Amino acid sequence: MCVARGGGGPRPPFPYGRGEIAATDSDLVTLQFTVEDTGQGMKLKDKQRLFTEYLRFNEEKDYTTEGTGIGLTIVKNLVDLMGGKITVESSFGKGSIFTVTIQQKITESTIIGKELALQLQTFTFSGEKQKIKLQVQYESFPHAKILIVDDVETNLYVAEGLLHFYEMQIETAISGFEAIEKIKNGNTYDIIFMDHMMPLMDGIETTEELRDMGYEGAIIALTANALTGNAEIFKQHGFDGFISKPIDVRILDSYIKKHVSNSNNATSKIFHAKNFQHPISAKEEMPLRLVKTITKDAEYAIKTMRETINTDLKLYTTTVHGLKSILVNIEELELSKIAANLEKAAKNNDTEFIFLNSESFLNSIERLLRKINKNQEQHEINNEVSVNDTYLNEQLLTIKNACNDYDYATAFENINSLIEKQWDNKTTTFLEEIRDILFLHTDFDEVVIKINEFVK
Repeated sequence: MCVARGGGGPRPPFPYGRGEIAATDSDLVTLQFTVEDTGQGMKLKDKQRLFTEYLRFNEEKDYTTEGTGIGLTIVKNLVDLMGGKITVESSFGKGSIFTVTIQQKITESTIIGKELALQLQTFTFSGEKQKIKLQVQYESFPHAKILIVDDVETNLYVAEGLLHFYEMQIETAISGFEAIEKIKNGNTYDIIFMDHMMPLMDGIETTEELRDMGYEGAIIALTANALTGNAEIFKQHGFDGFISKPIDVRILDSYIKKHVSNSNNATSKIFHAKNFQHPISAKEEMPLRLVKTITKDAEYAIKTMRETINTDLKLYTTTVHGLKSILVNIEELELSKIAANLEKAAKNNDTEFIFLNSESFLNSIERLLRKINKNQEQHEINNEVSVNDTYLNEQLLTIKNACNDYDYATAFENINSLIEKQWDNKTTTFLEEIRDILFLHTDFDEVVIKINEFVK
């Protein structure tokens, strides 16, 4: 329950809280908002750790609770930006009282009217002055090398997609063993992004092995479990930081700027961060490669979970964890929550919960896969294109010119656009080949050579 406390007058017709004018000073007014809850409250040590990113208390008490614990950090940042402050009083077992104080300039006293008042009360107001969109400034790092380690191909696809704006050389590994082999073969990377939970050898074991080998490059953990104390745990095991899934591009960008040396001719590009935090959705049309990847990963996970539910609880745990990541990446949050509950139960050896819920969950995943593939089939029918040499050659010329100008974004966008259309097998294979050459190696000259050979 949330009880709002404020100044006098009638209570507002909505339960979100209220404020009062605490004091005035010339043309400034001090606004104070107080919100009281009757929840579990906080201990003194927890109160001292408030406003830390991804912080949630009593995680073990209710693992079904949604959220990453970043809400208070967002509020604190917003209040700081407005030059205000936020304070908290809390009694463990009784509840907490949060108070926000900010100063605002007094402008005019025009009556806002009934309609605008209702919009403000119901949080539906949208004025001309919109809040500034969070932005990430992407810089080109063509000489940088990145390794992404994850046993789930869908996660690799998403991570590659978020990194391609930096125009770096990206390699992938589907296991800790493969990552170690790459280092043994003399490869070095500006950053290794390491999945936390993988079967046979997890991210922590892989990182410890790499450090024992003397590898000193940056290693950043990727984890779907955003829990209190993660930063310290990963640091103790040789990581240079961690990013929670779904990947927040602002945090990703901060690690890239910290660990990747900029080249002299780097170019800056600006994109809105919110456009890339959740790049894909099962409710929308998805690239064909992604549909195939999700289907392959999910079908393997379903088969593995059914086979290991009675025989190998550890493998069951890592498999459902991977499936949870896939579901987060395609914004299937309710199913991802069920996966998280099954993962938690497996870790606690709660076989009763697993047996009661596992099969219905897997049936839901199978229905989701049928829906995704049906949507894809309809998309292909709606966008069916016969092999048109004129159209294809025009597009390939555009791609070739972009490569000659080292215009990565234009070339990549046009290749992806062609891949989404229906071509014969030879053309489809060729388009996927030049996409990989550009995406994985940023080799503009090789793409031009391949196009010239193809259109002869």
